[in-house]
Amino acid sequence: MKNVYDNIEKDLTEGIKLIDDAKYPVPKYRFTRAAAHAFAARFYLLKRLAEGG
Repeated sequence: MKNVYDNIEKDLTEGIKLIDDAKYPVPKYRFTRAAAHAFAARFYLLKRLAEGG
């Protein structure tokens, strides 16, 4: 299970760098940097709970 969380974390941290909020004039229905950071916060919370912390 640790390997799965590590792979998700790797994809998440690399993907956040690639998000360009200026690409879409209306960010509605798009995965913005703010949405990515909110997703990351939830991911890290669940990852910590899964690790028993």
